[in-house]
Amino acid sequence: IDFRTAAIISTAVVIFYTMLGGYKSVASANILHTIAIVFGMAVAMLIIVSRVGGFDALFAKANEMSAAPGSVDLLSMSAVGIPTIIGYVAMYCFTVPTGQEIAHAYCSAKDGTAAKPGSILAALISAVYGMIPAVIGLVAVTFIDGFGPGRNALAEATISFAPPIVAGIVLASI
Repeated sequence: IDFRTAAIISTAVVIFYTMLGGYKSVASANILHTIAIVFGMAVAMLIIVSRVGGFDALFAKANEMSAAPGSVDLLSMSAVGIPTIIGYVAMYCFTVPTGQEIAHAYCSAKDGTAAKPGSILAALISAVYGMIPAVIGLVAVTFIDGFGPGRNALAEATISFAPPIVAGIVLASI
């Protein structure tokens, strides 16, 4: 199906189930989407990492590349610099709480007491999920020859190292 037809069909389906089931149908669909994306990406990450020899091989190669003169420490949490880290934290503090997975935890709860565990669980899932693309990106930087700025690490690593069906699912979930 061409993109325009697929977009129209997808939009019609979402409007239909929203009209039919109301907010609960949207919340249920979002829960399924979140589970598919988080678990799908986690499985894809494990497959991709296994294809390059496992986490030990990934971290060993990253350390080796980091030791080269003039290189950035690929395993450093602060190599991008404090201003960039502060920018990311600020951006995520304002965008993550308004994301569907968090907003639905608040809005679909019957009261504030019920919303608290749901929002904590959603925050934990979001935090863990944030590490998955970083690991896949590290695979791209360390195992794709000539990889550099301006390229999509997640897409290229997935296409290069995952079986086609897994790559298709990952790229569709993104």
